[in-house]
Amino acid sequence: MKLDNNKKALFIASNHDIGVVSLCKKLTNKQQLKEFYTHLPDSITYFNALFKVSGMDRTNVSCELIQIEFTPE
Repeated sequence: MKLDNNKKALFIASNHDIGVVSLCKKLTNKQQLKEFYTHLPDSITYFNALFKVSGMDRTNVSCELIQIEFTPE
């Protein structure tokens, strides 16, 4: 979402807190963020992405990109 000060915000939603925690870890890791950006075309600014997060007792958590939908600005 574009903010009033010309910055952009990323919203993360999940049915369970482990989904939010896992995705935040993924998108704040420089290497994993760089890998995620390979899925985004240069001309696309907005997107919706579906991730599958799985793990037991918040250990051995995996976060896999399932589908991505692009929205033009």
